[in-house]
Amino acid sequence: MKIFAIAAALALGTFISAPVYADDTTPAAAPKMDAAARQARDAECSKEADAQNLHFKLRKKFREECKRRK
Repeated sequence: MKIFAIAAALALGTFISAPVYADDTTPAAAPKMDAAARQARDAECSKEADAQNLHFKLRKKFREECKRRK
């Protein structure tokens, strides 16, 4: 009987304290870019990669970082 009482108390404590530990801090979503703005950003990053004479993996890595910055 004691074991049942202890288990019931633990279960009740879990349900009561659950809202206290709920995570309400969701990060705000990044604003969506329209197609024209995305194309302009991509073209600008490509021009910068061309100016630095980057090719293959280095170009891809540079463009990804460039897109994140803008």
